[in-house]
Amino acid sequence: MNAVKQTLLSKKVLVIALAVALSAVIFFAAIKPAIAVNLAELQEEIARLEGRIGNNKETLTEIRSQKDTLENRIASLNSEIAEIDDRIRLTELKIKELEIQIDAKTKELDEQKELLGENLKQLYKTGDLSTLELLASSDSYTDFINDQEYLERIKAGIQESADKVEALKNQLEKQRDTQELLRIEQRNQREAVAGKKAEQNELLAETEGQESRYQTIVSRDNRALEEAYSALNAELARRAVNNTGQTYFGTGSYPFATACTNPYPAPWGESNCWYHPYVDAGGYPYRQCTSYVFWRRGNIGRPVPGYMGNAAQWPGSASAAGYKVNYTPKKGAIGVIPGGFGHVFVVEEVLGNNQVRASQYNDPGQNGGQWGMYSEVIYNTSGLVFIH
Repeated sequence: MNAVKQTLLSKKVLVIALAVALSAVIFFAAIKPAIAVNLAELQEEIARLEGRIGNNKETLTEIRSQKDTLENRIASLNSEIAEIDDRIRLTELKIKELEIQIDAKTKELDEQKELLGENLKQLYKTGDLSTLELLASSDSYTDFINDQEYLERIKAGIQESADKVEALKNQLEKQRDTQELLRIEQRNQREAVAGKKAEQNELLAETEGQESRYQTIVSRDNRALEEAYSALNAELARRAVNNTGQTYFGTGSYPFATACTNPYPAPWGESNCWYHPYVDAGGYPYRQCTSYVFWRRGNIGRPVPGYMGNAAQWPGSASAAGYKVNYTPKKGAIGVIPGGFGHVFVVEEVLGNNQVRASQYNDPGQNGGQWGMYSEVIYNTSGLVFIH
């Protein structure tokens, strides 16, 4: 029995050690002011940049409300480049913010693993004692009850630590996924800046600084735009399943349903939502199919990067970003319809027989659809591409 009592004594000593370990965890959590200060500074700069981006959008809105001239177009491009540059910096700060948060979570995870290990060791040391041995080694029934309660607390501590370890691992995985998504978005933002600068250089070279040449280019581009959307409308009409068409109009909870003008302007022109600054956080024009899908996927916890281009470019951009792209529709996937600039939608339900129920924005093609509005429709998906 002396050996048993010695084991129980060792057990109680270990309780003190565990208490000290827990105190150390609390102590270390309390002495991280340097990280907190850095995080606070990052968040302050993030807020400042977001404010500047908002002000720049207002400037762009003012420019776009003026007459479409070469001077205003160049000013608009400069503002767009400045805005995307700010977004690149903002993304960089958010990545750094996540790095700090991930580092803190990793340290917390290590501490929880260590605590879990200590609890497991203690349970292993005392777990081979039978109830009879515990009762015989106790000086009183009260001691026996206390010993039993101690073992139960150890078991509860193990479960609690295990749960925390699992929760921390899940949080880390989500943060790392978000970090990777931000890196992809930053790459797309840099490509967008390069594209805007190339557009500006091309415009200056083509117009040679002459307003008359610019107006000729505007007329040509507007005709090409209308032709591209006519081709897209024809493809949308072909894809819609007979006798179903558009089934619902509203907002679909999309937060930018009243952005720009209402009703949505058509035909396309310089003063409407096709052009910046009427864009969401992903760089997609409000009330376009791309903006809706960008918002909808984020809303269901399956975000996609910003700045992936026109809808027709999304399969290539998504594949390059590591997303699975194939011909199999699944709930929550992004469907891509070719034709002109392309069209994207979110699969809300797979119906079978190569049909899906889709939610979308900006499809004027079938049964009374309207530009810049939410709708639901059943599509034939044969041959369409899906992003998962």
